[in-house]
Amino acid sequence: KKDKKGLTLPAVAQYVAQGLMAVLSSFTTSLSHKETPHESKFQILNSLNDLISFLGHDNLVSSKYAILECIKLATSLIKDSAEFEAVAINLWNSFIHSVS
Repeated sequence: KKDKKGLTLPAVAQYVAQGLMAVLSSFTTSLSHKETPHESKFQILNSLNDLISFLGHDNLVSSKYAILECIKLATSLIKDSAEFEAVAINLWNSFIHSVS
């Protein structure tokens, strides 16, 4: 007999957090490359913002420094295009609220 309730959000968040370091490594690499299109960088940063909000404090603690590295890269992208400012601010806001 199958469990019709499915997985809880905290269980999914914990599962996703197990692979977060690999995802962050990929994000960092893509954000660092000049050849990565701006649109792709926006998608990466918006995905990171969604992940931060979804995973919450308990699932972010072990990878907070890697997340900070991505956020610092997002902030540095403002030099290339002012369009990155809003997404960088959103990332900082989400991170601060999630880890505090």
